[in-house]
Amino acid sequence: MWLFFCPAMQSCETNPFNAHVDQNMHDVRPCLGSCEIYQGALYVWPADSGKNASTTVLWPGSHRTVWPQMMKDAEFIKSGKKGFHYSEITDMEDVEMARKLAAGWAKY
Repeated sequence: MWLFFCPAMQSCETNPFNAHVDQNMHDVRPCLGSCEIYQGALYVWPADSGKNASTTVLWPGSHRTVWPQMMKDAEFIKSGKKGFHYSEITDMEDVEMARKLAAGWAKY
């Protein structure tokens, strides 16, 4: 289990675009490319418009449609062979597919 927490973080008006998946099917490390992953988000403070608020965007059904498309990208095949699991849309080599996926993500 991983916990990401930054209590001293400054509040901001917007969040940067960082649409990504946390599992790369090409990850060569034992069991990481092929294991079933269940992920959740726990907010330790409200995710509203108050101080230190942020958001999490989930794309319904993306595990069946978007993720397989992303895993076809040459960049994620290469990065998986190096043991990287984090795969961000903006890192895709197929720029046209990245634009299409980014536009879909922005709807949510």
